[in-house]
Amino acid sequence: MWAKIFDNLGLKFGALILALLLWFYTATEKQYEWNFRVPVAPEDVFVRPTCRLDDSPLPEVEVRVQAKGKRLYQLMFSEPLRICIDATAYRPGELDYSLTPSNVVLPREQMATVLEIVGPKFLRLKILPREVDSLSGDTGP
Repeated sequence: MWAKIFDNLGLKFGALILALLLWFYTATEKQYEWNFRVPVAPEDVFVRPTCRLDDSPLPEVEVRVQAKGKRLYQLMFSEPLRICIDATAYRPGELDYSLTPSNVVLPREQMATVLEIVGPKFLRLKILPREVDSLSGDTGP
């Protein structure tokens, strides 16, 4: 009995590996949705040259992305998603910026779709005037 189980063990193991690879290939061809947590980096918030962003930390944004399974794996393990905000049209003060899927930047050549911003849907930004150096007229950091 045991001899039949262990007969051609290498061939049986190879068939099992091939079956798993075939299953993985077909399972990752389907469309899936996945939520990603994306930090908002201060360098990705663009303000007027005469302004600067407050130093308070910015929250992470949860984003729902739809793609084939293979693409989702690439997104999970490749360069991260980014949130870019163009606030150059706003003057100094507090601002509730409405986030949309167009604010999400996917890594290049990723065939994926940003479906929605799960939350937060608004970011509170505090835009401050940039300090002017009175001797040289240059704006500070």
